[in-house]
Amino acid sequence: MNRIARSMGGLFALLAPAAAPAGGPGAAPLPPPYAGVYQPQGVDEIGFWHEADEDERALANAPEVIRDEALNTYVRGVLCATVGKDRCGAARIYILRTPVFNASMTANGTMRVFSGLLLRVRSEAELGAILGHEFGHFELRHSVRIFKARRSGTDLLSWAAVLASMGPGYQTRNSFADLRWSVYGSLYRYDRDMEREADLLGLGYLNAGTLRPQAAASVWRNVMAEGKHRRAPAACRNRASINWPFPHPTRPAPNAR
Repeated sequence: MNRIARSMGGLFALLAPAAAPAGGPGAAPLPPPYAGVYQPQGVDEIGFWHEADEDERALANAPEVIRDEALNTYVRGVLCATVGKDRCGAARIYILRTPVFNASMTANGTMRVFSGLLLRVRSEAELGAILGHEFGHFELRHSVRIFKARRSGTDLLSWAAVLASMGPGYQTRNSFADLRWSVYGSLYRYDRDMEREADLLGLGYLNAGTLRPQAAASVWRNVMAEGKHRRAPAACRNRASINWPFPHPTRPAPNAR
C-alpha cells in the first residue's frame, strides 16, 4: 500500500500543472536567460540520457540521414537565428529523408528534422517556428518530465491491477477501469499542456529574434489547408479545423495553436 501511495503521490505531483486551468490568450513572454545545457541528475535521468546517446550513435550512421553540408548549414543557421547562438550550440541536428511533417529533439540535444517538414514550410520564419518549438521542449526538459509521469502512472496501474485481482467482482473491475482511464486521460492532457508550453516558448524565441513570429500561425493554417484537401473521409478531413477524432489526443488541435 505504501508503494501505491507513493506512486499516486508522484503521479499527481507530476500532473499538477495539467490540472490547473489554462490561461487566456496573451503575448508569449521572452525566453529566460539561457542557463546552459541541463545535466542529468540521479540514476533514472542518467539512464535516460544513456539511452538517448545510444539512439544518437545509431542515428549518426543511418542511411536516412541527409549529409548535404550546405543544407545542414542552412538549417542550423535558421535554428541559431531563432533561439540565439548561445542556445543553438546545444543542438546536434540530423536531417532525415522521411516524408513526414515533423521534427523532434531529445533530452541529450539530438534534433531530428524530417525532409517532409522542409518541403512544407514556405519561409525561414516558418521553419524557425517549428525548430523553436522543438528546442522549447528541450529547454523545458519535457521528455524527462513525461518519462517520470508515465512511469508513475504505470506503477500505479500495475499495483492497482494486483489489488483488483485479489477482489474479483464487477465493482472491482469497474473501479479499476475507471482508474485506468483517469490515469491515461491525465497523461494525455499532460502531453497537450507541454505542447502549449513549447508553443509559447517557441514564440518567445521568435519575439526576441529577427524572424517573424506570425509565421508560427501560418504553419498551422497551411497544415489545416492541406488536411482539408487530402483524399480522406469527411470526418477525418475536417479534424484539423474541428478537433482530433481521438478520445485522448496528445496535441492541441491545429486551430487552437
